[in-house]
Amino acid sequence: YHDIYIFSETHCLNNETVQFDSYTIYQNNRIPHANVTRGSGGIAIAIHRTILECHTILSVFKGIDGQLAIKMKCNASEITIGILGLYLSPDSYRYGQDSEDFFNQASALWQEFSDCDLTIGGGDVNARTKDMVDYIPEIDGQIIPKRQNPDKNKNAHANSFITFLKDNRSI
Repeated sequence: YHDIYIFSETHCLNNETVQFDSYTIYQNNRIPHANVTRGSGGIAIAIHRTILECHTILSVFKGIDGQLAIKMKCNASEITIGILGLYLSPDSYRYGQDSEDFFNQASALWQEFSDCDLTIGGGDVNARTKDMVDYIPEIDGQIIPKRQNPDKNKNAHANSFITFLKDNRSI
């Protein structure tokens, strides 16, 4: 059991939805090309019913393909939570060719959470960053331990992804 799941690559067509018992699903499906039998890409956020019993959904933002954001408020404490789900196709796939625009749009969604008490992001952005630093050493260097990146390569999404993280003060 988890309160919230972020699912990338849902592979649903137009109005198809992912179904899980006891969860409300919010989705942003990729618009498929004509004559396809299976969806491609897509993003979904599943929120357990117990969370929805004590929180109010304030807004749902559907960004460009592969982006979904939800803002909710705790009914008891007034604390607001922002959840951002992202899915960016690999850079070798036609949907993954413009990572700079994808992350610019994701930053706009992230800014919708500027008044939130807690902001959470997750998903799959297919960014291979090799040995790039994903934090600001002058600011975060004292609190962020040096991480060992498992990526042995860097791809076309790397620079845009790292810029997104730094610009939005995320790690």
